[in-house]
Amino acid sequence: MVDTQLHIHRRRKVPSWPPGPYNVIKNWNYTALVDSIHSGEGNCWMTKVQCEEEFIAAIKMATEDNEDCLCLQKLF
Repeated sequence: MVDTQLHIHRRRKVPSWPPGPYNVIKNWNYTALVDSIHSGEGNCWMTKVQCEEEFIAAIKMATEDNEDCLCLQKLF
C-alpha cells in the first residue's frame, strides 16, 4: 500500500552565529600546565628551548637525568 498523503515540511529558521572572532587560539603556557600536573609531588619536567645547543642539552637531560618523568620541551 502506498501512502498518498503529502507531507509538508516547515522550514526551520536556523539561528545565525553572533559576530565575533572565531578560531582565535591563544598561546598556551605549557610551563603552567606541567606545574599543575606536577604540583610539587609528581614526576614532570619542562624546559623551553631556543637554540640547537639548548635542544641537545634538553634531550640529554630528558633521556638521562629525568628518564622516569613526563618531559615536555617547548621549542621557540
